[in-house]
Amino acid sequence: MQEKSSAEPPPTRGLASADLSVPARLGMLAGNFVPCVHLLLTGAALLCTPAGPLVRAVIALAVLYLVPALTCRVILHFRPLPDGKLAMGSGPFFTWWVVANLQALFCRFPFLDELLRVFPGLYSAWLRLWGSKIGRLTYWAPGTRLYDRSMLVIGDDVVFGAGVRMSGHLIARDPDAVLRLTLGKVTVGDNAIVGGGGRPGAGNRNRRRRKHKSLPGLPALQPLEKRQTGQGVTRGARGRHRAQSRRSFSGKHCLLYTILVHRDLRP
Repeated sequence: MQEKSSAEPPPTRGLASADLSVPARLGMLAGNFVPCVHLLLTGAALLCTPAGPLVRAVIALAVLYLVPALTCRVILHFRPLPDGKLAMGSGPFFTWWVVANLQALFCRFPFLDELLRVFPGLYSAWLRLWGSKIGRLTYWAPGTRLYDRSMLVIGDDVVFGAGVRMSGHLIARDPDAVLRLTLGKVTVGDNAIVGGGGRPGAGNRNRRRRKHKSLPGLPALQPLEKRQTGQGVTRGARGRHRAQSRRSFSGKHCLLYTILVHRDLRP
């Protein structure tokens, strides 16, 4: 008979089977109703306020954008979130849980963020209201997704490419197979460029003037060229991409650089 290995992996435990008391589980369930209440209050302000249409619209926008941000700011003033690993069901965990649900409506309907980005500077000012530190002249490309709006530290003259996703939290298992919540601020230094599709996470720190040397959009363009020409990107085009990707470029040249790249990839 074969002897059983003494180093058996510990049994995995999900969030539902974590050591949470009944009141703690009820508290997590109650937090899930925060987005619903947020939406109902916005609708009530728009439809039930005894005022003219313009006043109702202004009040509804204030309830939609300002109330959750100010509520988050007050909560974090009295119960600031620490960086590092947190036990599931602890006090800081529930603080993060409430703050996360205050943002849930914007995560489920990304166009609400995009409406603010239409007006230069307005989106950055709104993030500062949540508690983030946003520098001057920050460019947010379409499709940028944020999941922790109070945990950003962004320098001056920063460019975020299309499809960037940033999160200041991570839920993963430790070596004992116990779920832990890891929190950390997402820090991006001055004059940095976060390429399209980038995913800075909890505790990420980009040094000042750090540039992306790769072209995140190139792999997405190659299949399109293969479908159109049957041959993909030519060797000369790939060589030009490698040469251009090694050069240092600043945020103000980002649009021109993108135009040149797409011009070289045309069949």
